[in-house]
Amino acid sequence: MTATGEIRPELAKRGLRWDSWQLWLLIPALAVVAYAPVLSMWFVADDFDFLGSQEGLTLTGSFLDFWDGQLFYRPLSTIITWGLGYNLFGTNALPYHAVSLALHALVAWMLGRTVATISGEAGVGWLAGALFAVYPLSTEPVAWLSSQWDLWAAVCTLGAIWGFALAWKTHDWRPYAAGLAATCVGVLMKESALTLPVILPFVVLAITPMTDDGRRTTDDRRRSTVRVIVRAIVWSLPFAIPALLFVGLRVAGGGIIGYPGRPTDFQHFYWDKLVTAGTQLIMPLNRSVFHGLVVQAVGAGMTLFLLVGLVLWGRKHWPLLVLALAWLSIFLAPALNLIDAQPENFNNRLLYFSLMGFCIGLAVLLSSLLSEPVVRRFRWPLLAAILLFALPFCWLQLQPWVATSRQTQHIVREIGELIVPIPGQKVVFNTTDLPKSHNGSVVFWNGFERAMETFNKQPAKLRQVPHLDEEQLAQPLTAAAGIYNLDFSFNPQDELYYVGRLAGVTLPGQPPTGKQTWNYMNCTDLMLLLWRPAGATFRCAPTPESPPPGGSSYAVYEPAPGNDAHIVPPELRLDLSGARWLRLAVCIRLPTGEQGQAGRWRWRADNEQEEWKGESKYTFSLLPSEEWAIYWTYVPVGEVGKELHSLRLDTIEEPVRLDIAWISVDVIPAP
Repeated sequence: MTATGEIRPELAKRGLRWDSWQLWLLIPALAVVAYAPVLSMWFVADDFDFLGSQEGLTLTGSFLDFWDGQLFYRPLSTIITWGLGYNLFGTNALPYHAVSLALHALVAWMLGRTVATISGEAGVGWLAGALFAVYPLSTEPVAWLSSQWDLWAAVCTLGAIWGFALAWKTHDWRPYAAGLAATCVGVLMKESALTLPVILPFVVLAITPMTDDGRRTTDDRRRSTVRVIVRAIVWSLPFAIPALLFVGLRVAGGGIIGYPGRPTDFQHFYWDKLVTAGTQLIMPLNRSVFHGLVVQAVGAGMTLFLLVGLVLWGRKHWPLLVLALAWLSIFLAPALNLIDAQPENFNNRLLYFSLMGFCIGLAVLLSSLLSEPVVRRFRWPLLAAILLFALPFCWLQLQPWVATSRQTQHIVREIGELIVPIPGQKVVFNTTDLPKSHNGSVVFWNGFERAMETFNKQPAKLRQVPHLDEEQLAQPLTAAAGIYNLDFSFNPQDELYYVGRLAGVTLPGQPPTGKQTWNYMNCTDLMLLLWRPAGATFRCAPTPESPPPGGSSYAVYEPAPGNDAHIVPPELRLDLSGARWLRLAVCIRLPTGEQGQAGRWRWRADNEQEEWKGESKYTFSLLPSEEWAIYWTYVPVGEVGKELHSLRLDTIEEPVRLDIAWISVDVIPAP
């Protein structure tokens, strides 16, 4: 194939119509089929932070936010994905993932066209794009919306290299200018584009191999080579200007900020990390998904093909192979301190640009194999088998991400059904066993707080603790509107984490709506007949002082000293079949003079079979304050039975007087 895209006569005679537009449309089609499972995904981890921050996102602010040592400076991709994306799609995850899938398909197609232009062989370019489209190592860039800027930067980078290559071959300034513009845009997408100028001399080497035509002397060849190299460097220098400006802005704003705590003494680990990355490229399968034998077999087959291919065809195609190696290592070098040996292929987004170079090398060797006379007859069935063989590996490789997405959606929905939000006011979650990752994909490494605010309308502060303590809920509500103790348990049947334990105390508010709610904020003698006291008296406050918010009165519970004082409701007859939680809530306060007394209470219940299991778990300590508060207790229905007939609220230690605004008993259905 020539620089203008015309097929060479010798290829036409072979019937290899690599330039057919129908064949080139197969590349994006393969990419879409290979990574189609991402369309079923929701949001995960950092996605919630970016999604929740869109309200304060402005075009001007995003571009000027390079001061104060910000972790990243990716203004353009941030605006496109999260600013424009939110205005168009809101919190519907499907369009976001459709954009990621389309971008990956575009990257694969552009890689193919770029390599075809550089090599002059449409077949090599098509193979590079097709292999990249189905290679099962792009799970993070395509599945994780927080990595979508890798895709945007890749589109720009390939546009820049393609324009540069076309300009070099045709001496036309227009593709050169377009490539330079793509470079300016690319560095504002992600820092991965910064090393682009270093690749361009190798592009020239692949376009203009320094071969001996038999008519030039050694000195002539040397001078010609030097001239080409100097000219390539001169042509590449303008492409370095955007990178230098970017670095200058970052330095002026506080320094080149990366992930804090990562080593920067590259001289001590460069080759180790490079080998680790190379191993991951050759063995791309997630070991938590695939059997070890399959992983080893794929790695051995890839290694054997590379070694044999380099021996047989490496010398013939060395300029393109050098470009492939340079592409792989140069784009990888700045991120080497983030590379770790990961059997689950975590952080494979760092290899997205390097994978292009790897696929270029594979395409060169595979093209040579398909051109061998013994293989030529079977080249199309063989090629189809290779590409189709890769598809199920991609689908399976994506399953942890699909499961992770389902996990986050389930947790956010379940907590949203359990808690009653306090809009505009923050609550604290003391949390244990929060699922952070799953088989190489991320769950709630970040983003839990934003997820609560965006989807459950509850601003939150996450505080991960080694264990849950009831006394944590007896702290004065000074800096937050509430505190919850929350932990999670794993269900091996559906492989999902569920809320395992939940209890909390919040500022007062209106009781949950439902039939099982007793509201004393307009207290009458008739209301006092519902919940019956034992060893105590129950009365309406005659001259209420500091009534609960939204009410004009309350009930006063006064126990007799030394008695087993408690209160019980009328017969409940709650059907708990199909339910997940029993939510018990009481809005109460300790009156003045009672704060120094014991204030520990518990819920107890009876069913037809036996006393409530684990009754001592469902206790709460009253806040040492005369302020009103709601005490939330969540009981798994599995510990109660299919029906609940009776319930009681009593003291554990010395009884104290209580002011009661309302009591609520809710049944929360299974999610």
